[in-house]
Amino acid sequence: MRQILSDSGVLLSDYQRQEPLHQAVVAFFDQNAAHLITSPICIAEVVWLVGNPSDPPVLATQNDLLGAASRGGIEESSLLPEDDSRSTELNQCYADLSMEP
Repeated sequence: MRQILSDSGVLLSDYQRQEPLHQAVVAFFDQNAAHLITSPICIAEVVWLVGNPSDPPVLATQNDLLGAASRGGIEESSLLPEDDSRSTELNQCYADLSMEP
């Protein structure tokens, strides 16, 4: 099975119907059997971005995401020290690029 490394943007679009790319992400995953891999940082970011868990639909969405991760539907891969070193190299290499959309 293919593996896809996902950032928080893809996860957010998958779990939030109001996201502009929601339909495209859902369609992609419907057409492509793949094992999704992300970092615990991305999971935490998406849980936070989804909103306040005192809102029942928000809590349900957060729990759907966390449940997928706990069941292995989304694999969480922790970063290693060498990953941070490579990130530092890439950050330096692309420092002249704007972070603005």
